[in-house]
Amino acid sequence: MMLLRPRRSDDLERLAELLERVHRHDGYPRSRPGSFVAFLDRADLLGAWVAELDGQLVGHVAAAPEAAPGALELVQRSTERSADDLGAIVRLFSDPDHRAAGHRIGAQLLAHVQAELWRMGRRPFLDVTTASPGPIAFYRTHGFLEVGTTTHTFPSGVELELAVFLGPDLEGKPA
Repeated sequence: MMLLRPRRSDDLERLAELLERVHRHDGYPRSRPGSFVAFLDRADLLGAWVAELDGQLVGHVAAAPEAAPGALELVQRSTERSADDLGAIVRLFSDPDHRAAGHRIGAQLLAHVQAELWRMGRRPFLDVTTASPGPIAFYRTHGFLEVGTTTHTFPSGVELELAVFLGPDLEGKPA
């Protein structure tokens, strides 16, 4: 049985190893961070949760006040909501070795983080690279509506076009 629980500091090393595998398998995150632990352990997180299956970490998701630069502003313009009324879904990933087993790890983590954001009085939003049709279809299937695109420029100068999505409201109505 899968358990969703708050992330603990002692999970970070195992999650970094899992994210390294995800990066090799899926190319997420697109630009490999210098430290996967630092990538996961943002100082501004509103919360972070893990999926655990038979004692093994198989997924992760977090909530933050913002996503990529420009995403929050785009969502604010499209919803006329303040930054305090919005919450970014970030760092969502699942173990590639467990995806075909029918556990719906990603869907369960997404539903969990949405519920946590709604509990905080925040409407969920997220960004995803436009070069990722699988995740884009996943978010659309779960009621997220694309509100625009923004470009993120990494310190290396590499640019990445991101689609920004607004999640369903508290009643589950699509964006």
